[in-house]
This record gives sequence, C-alpha cells and structure tokens, in this order.
Amino acid sequence: MTVEKIISELVQNLKHHEKITPSVSAKSVAWQINHILKVIIISCKAIKKSDPADYKWKFSKMKSVVFLTGTIPRGIAKAPKIVMPEENTSLVELEVQIIEAKQQIEAIQDLPKKANLKHPYFGFLDLKESKRFLEIHSYHHLKIIKDIVKK
Repeated sequence: MTVEKIISELVQNLKHHEKITPSVSAKSVAWQINHILKVIIISCKAIKKSDPADYKWKFSKMKSVVFLTGTIPRGIAKAPKIVMPEENTSLVELEVQIIEAKQQIEAIQDLPKKANLKHPYFGFLDLKESKRFLEIHSYHHLKIIKDIVKK
C-alpha cells in the first residue's frame, strides 16, 4: 500500500482520533496518526538534506526480514524520541500535519537514487528503500489504528 493511500486512510480515521483500546495499544488513534505523520515528515526532510555521496550499503538482517515480509513485529522496536508525539494532539494539528506529510512525500519523488535516510535500526536506506520503509512503517501503525477502532 502506498504512503499516499495510507494517508487517505488516516484522514478517514480522524473521526476516531480520541479512541483508545488498551488491549491493542496504550496510545490513542490520534497518537498513532501523529506518529506516522512525524515519521514521514522528519524522514522526508532528512532525505532531502542528505548527501548522496554519504550513502553506504551495508547488509542488515533486520532490514532484510522487515523489507521481505513487509511487516514490523509489534512491541519490539522503540521509536527515537524525535518521532514520539505528545499525548494530546488536536484534530487541527493532525490536519496540518497531513497537509505537510503530503507535501514532503511529493518533494522527495525526483531526488537522486542515492538520496538517503540513516535509519537507527537499518542503517543507510537509499531513496527507494526509504520510500519502502515509510510504506511499511505507516502500514504497521495503520493496522494498529484499525485494531483500535474495531474493538
């Protein structure tokens, strides 16, 4: 599922922004949406600022498994503080972030292939891998949102 499609689904789930289902996640739908958007925005900004000459491919078993399966196991990884949202995010803040996320995704589309993101667990990701990571990560949290909403 593309990041653009996932963002569309996030918009559809804004109406559930206050919902929390502790058996699924201690965090609300708003928190999950905010986290997805923060990761997209911050990652895209880092990719745009990156120097393609800095890119160095290195094998990562964890990256290989996540990229091959297209899934991130729940409850295993800890997100860096920079992408951890505040507990109380307003609907207006989420709507503003959605607009910015769409703009940031568009802004990286035509960057050089070696534009990169240095991921804390996977190491350097080139542009194609960075886009794939954003899809996998966003979908991971979208599934959590869907589980919160349906319970």
